[in-house]
Amino acid sequence: MEEEKPVSEIKEVTKELVGWEDNKLWRTLKGLTLSPGATIRGFCGEDRQKYLSPITYFLGVTAVEAYVASYFGLFEAMLDKNKEELKRAATEPSLTRFFDTQQVSERVFDYLNFVTSETGQKVIFVPFVLLFTWLFYKKFNKSFKQNSWYALYTLGHATLLAIPLIPIWYFSKDLVLYSNTGLAIIFIYSLWSSKQFYNLSLGKALVYQLLLDLTLLIALNVLSFIVMTIAFASYLK
Repeated sequence: MEEEKPVSEIKEVTKELVGWEDNKLWRTLKGLTLSPGATIRGFCGEDRQKYLSPITYFLGVTAVEAYVASYFGLFEAMLDKNKEELKRAATEPSLTRFFDTQQVSERVFDYLNFVTSETGQKVIFVPFVLLFTWLFYKKFNKSFKQNSWYALYTLGHATLLAIPLIPIWYFSKDLVLYSNTGLAIIFIYSLWSSKQFYNLSLGKALVYQLLLDLTLLIALNVLSFIVMTIAFASYLK
């Protein structure tokens, strides 16, 4: 019996994390798809035990996305595209005036490829998403924690809804179409989710979502530029 106990405990932990226990996974998927506002409020309230935690859900969806993208070769295609763009950017006068970018080693591009990849941006950018979501919506909900749960659930489920686009990209090989369609899905779902969770009118939800996305886009570009500059400067030979 002593040898079976650790195995039993591992199974219990796995069931809890994956959501097999009490159909948490199915209940979370169904709720976020059909009624995200009520589902997220339920987790923030007294129905917490009915759903997967937003952290587990977000990390799980990100892992599934990474696996599917790697299987179909999407990441490799995106990394190649990023490498071409980064090498093209290295010839910009704003960089070459400070140092010789041709001396930057290949490993700098490998590092920057991760930073500019879809998964890299999500991992690095999540703290910004949580912070700006709270700043924009604290008028409607002052709790940083509940706003964070909303952001993780929404971003996670929007990502899940966009995963079927990866096999479609495999046949079209159109990265621009894939990226734009994915962003459209994320925007529309986030708009619908915020309208329900914060009890906003459609017009007000649209304005807040547009301003939030614009702010995040600016922050991402600034962060990418800073990281790029530091990386280039650090690895000069």
